[in-house]
Parts: sequence; C-alpha cells; structure tokens
Amino acid sequence: MALRIVFPHDLLGRLVGELKHCSIERVFFCVGVRRDDTYFVEDCVECPNVSKAPRVEFTADPVCTYRVIVEAEGKGREVVVIAHCHPARPRPSMKDLKGMKLWKVPWIIVDSTTGDYAAWIMGEDDEIVEVKVETV
Repeated sequence: MALRIVFPHDLLGRLVGELKHCSIERVFFCVGVRRDDTYFVEDCVECPNVSKAPRVEFTADPVCTYRVIVEAEGKGREVVVIAHCHPARPRPSMKDLKGMKLWKVPWIIVDSTTGDYAAWIMGEDDEIVEVKVETV
C-alpha cells in the first residue's frame, strides 16, 4: 500500500493558504497519529524561521520545535508531517534532502508563487518517494 497523508479539508486549505505568497520560507509541524501507511494530521503549528537566509532556506526555531514535540507527546500524538514553502515547484531542494534524512516523516512542500503542493518522504536507500495527500 502506498503512503498517504490525511488532513481535515479546512486544515489543508488553511495551511496551503498560509504558505502561498510568502516572501520567506515558513515551516509548520503537523501533529497527529500514524497508523500503518497513513499519517493522520490533526493540527499544524508554525515555528519561526530563524535562518540567517530565510528567503532561501528555513531553520525552525529549536525552542518552538521542542515545545511542539513535547505538547504532541503529552497528548499521545507526534509530528507526522513537516510543511514548508519555497518559491519554486514543490520538490525537495538539496537542503530539504538533508533535513529529510533527519526527519523521517513526509514533507509537504508548497510553491509559494502558485500554491501548488506535493508531499515527499525519504525512503530506503535515500530515494525520494511521493506521498499522496487526501482530505476528509
């Protein structure tokens, strides 16, 4: 079975809306649960981009990132998706690939110029696999 991400319809719309037409890269940690090959998203929390070059990369604020993880775990949840934007087609950049090696969850990338999006995960042998995004 193929991997998939399931969002509440309104949450995905808000997330893409937040990431469209941004002048800097923004990052959201989406929390929920994983069941087998499905990542169920319940909420998305933005962490400030503290990169010195926020127009071309993101570095999520580490204190915010820690807080999101701890709060999710306290509710029996976890970070199941990382979402961010850049002004290009929604494919992982070289910097994204480095991050994907560390965060073994799907990454949703939104083209901040068009609002187009796609999701990816780094699989076995570092291959990049597209993940289906669905809404309910």
